[in-house]
Amino acid sequence: MTTTARRCAGCAGPLPEAAPGITEIKCEFCGVVNELARPQGGRPVTIQIETRTVARSGGGGRGCGLAVVVLVVVAIASIGVVTTFLTNQAVSQVTGALGSMGIPVGEVTRAITAISPADLGDANTRGWKTLDVPAPPSGWDGFDPVRNLAWAMSIARTWQPDASLTRIDVKRLPDAGVLNLDGTSEDEAGYRFLSSGQIAKWVAEAARGEAKPAVAYELMLTVSKGRVTGLATGSRPSKNDAPPPASADGLALADLLPRAKRAKSFVPAAFYDGYMIFNEREGWVWYLTGRGQLQTLPRVRAKDGAVYPYR
Repeated sequence: MTTTARRCAGCAGPLPEAAPGITEIKCEFCGVVNELARPQGGRPVTIQIETRTVARSGGGGRGCGLAVVVLVVVAIASIGVVTTFLTNQAVSQVTGALGSMGIPVGEVTRAITAISPADLGDANTRGWKTLDVPAPPSGWDGFDPVRNLAWAMSIARTWQPDASLTRIDVKRLPDAGVLNLDGTSEDEAGYRFLSSGQIAKWVAEAARGEAKPAVAYELMLTVSKGRVTGLATGSRPSKNDAPPPASADGLALADLLPRAKRAKSFVPAAFYDGYMIFNEREGWVWYLTGRGQLQTLPRVRAKDGAVYPYR
């Protein structure tokens, strides 16, 4: 036995049986008029389900009941497919309209999904979030992480007012010392901050018996491809988790690299990866690695570009 089900072309709902000669059926669910005689276009979907095997195993009634259940499942799935299709169509129409008006769709998408740094909260399991922040003063395609430190600091202090810088990172830094973060390259800058107030809050909650206080005391920012993402985190502070005793003072990388290259021990490279941290004896220093080089470059003092051992 073969069971035939007619589906509405509009919502995929079941259509009633049609008397001979009837060429149109109106769907009682969505109101769409389905033309039965038309071979293409609005023709209802016909689904055939073979139930002879089921009928032999347990009787005609049981096989018929199973067929009905299968039809219901197919109907629900079909409605889901139609809903997804209509939603995608609507999104395509909106993004198409934005593009025709000259509005970058990527920027609109980020604006919809981005959050304020203040909304990162205390929970340290929320993952990386796109942040709703202004563009850096230098722009995205001429980005220097040192010159833009005040901009990054303002983002961190929106998260926590007492945020202090602990580290700056660079990836694929060109030898010119300026990163291109406008969305077309793999250049990347990063910042890390600590909040003493959040550390004290973590300690206080642990003292009250909390096994894993959900208090984020560190903020990591990544600047790349024309946007800023942030992660508020912290699992268990240590005695080393403390803000540096001195604020960051350093040359812009475009000024620091030419000075560092005066030293014979500093071998230039087309691109560098590295980071700047506070050294208790030397102050803020850069550790840079030239891409494609096997040797480790000596550290560079951030304030004047001098290469270790300093003279």
